[in-house]
Amino acid sequence: VHSDFVAAATRGAMAVIDGNVMAINPGEEAKMQMFIWNNIFFSLGFDVRDHYKELGGDAAAFVAPRNDLQGVRVYSAVDLPGLYTLGTVVIDYRGYRVTAQSIIPGILEREQEQSVVYGSIDFGKTVLSHLKYLDLLNKAGQQLKILPHHVLNDKSEAVELCSSVECKGIIGNDGRHYILDLLRTFPPDVNFLKLEDEELSKEVKMLGFPIEHKHKLCCLRQELIDSFVDSRYMMFIKYAAYHLQQLNLRKNEEKLSNAKAITDKPEVNDKEETKSSIEENSKDETTEKDDKEEKKSQMEDAEAKKIVESITDGSKLELEESTKNIVKTASIAVGSLKDTEFDIRFNPDVYSPGIKHCENLDPPIIKQRQLVKDAAEFLLTVQIPTFVSLYCYILMFI
Repeated sequence: VHSDFVAAATRGAMAVIDGNVMAINPGEEAKMQMFIWNNIFFSLGFDVRDHYKELGGDAAAFVAPRNDLQGVRVYSAVDLPGLYTLGTVVIDYRGYRVTAQSIIPGILEREQEQSVVYGSIDFGKTVLSHLKYLDLLNKAGQQLKILPHHVLNDKSEAVELCSSVECKGIIGNDGRHYILDLLRTFPPDVNFLKLEDEELSKEVKMLGFPIEHKHKLCCLRQELIDSFVDSRYMMFIKYAAYHLQQLNLRKNEEKLSNAKAITDKPEVNDKEETKSSIEENSKDETTEKDDKEEKKSQMEDAEAKKIVESITDGSKLELEESTKNIVKTASIAVGSLKDTEFDIRFNPDVYSPGIKHCENLDPPIIKQRQLVKDAAEFLLTVQIPTFVSLYCYILMFI
């Protein structure tokens, strides 16, 4: 099905650029014209009506379809029942970038303002929310590491979103819930943004960043997000396991010292009694040692199980205060959004121009922004060097 749609969209895009398809708005300027061919909607990669003026103009409009296509790809891969994306193909032909999309049933019978029930059509001025879309996008966001958040509309009202502001939700005449304009599905790459009142780390600056790009739609790929989260999760587990081991060692030492103090007895003058007591103490110590080792193993397994369960499924187990502190310390060390468990998710609107954020966000906006900067730093200091090293290693055997 997908290959047939790609083939048809490619033929249609070539026909559009070659001038063999009549525009549905022939009175508009050439770069603003839109086309329908074989029930496929075609648009050109230009900044019409200054939608991308603050993001880089035509340069941003040219790259936006590619980002949108990546968003469609990951949401399609999630394959969440009840949530639908549009068939999307991006074609570069004769110097033009053409976006081909399937048509939402009934969308041509009404204005866009009347169709959109979720998201924003004016880059954050008017923001709408919808309970069904919040439920669907929240489920998808758990896999895509997207953080639900609140933004302020033009009336300074807080609106909850589980995606970027640009993401639009439209209910078709077939009753299905469609999402489109997924160009900001992933967090921005701050290595290519000039941030006001914020600085990147020394390591990133030494590499010559940030570099101001010709547009502001540079974003991190989903593969990088997955690698970053996996790396932080392993760091979290190792940190927690190390401190848990130290905690158990201290507990065992305290128990051992207490046991020795209790079992110590006054010396007996009688040799036979002394010999007998030595033999009994030897047996007791051996048994006690075996019991302690068994208890130690059981205690470590039990504590580790409690930590893993509290991290993975968020169950409300009554952990010891010291164990809670270990989880909290490990969470802070890896930049988790929650102190009680491992939680790494990203707010795609955290650096979007023109978007107003609520003051009392939980987690704080500073923490959300730091996580985005950490992911961008991870790309430069870990992911790219690792890839280059691996590539050079492979070349040695070719």
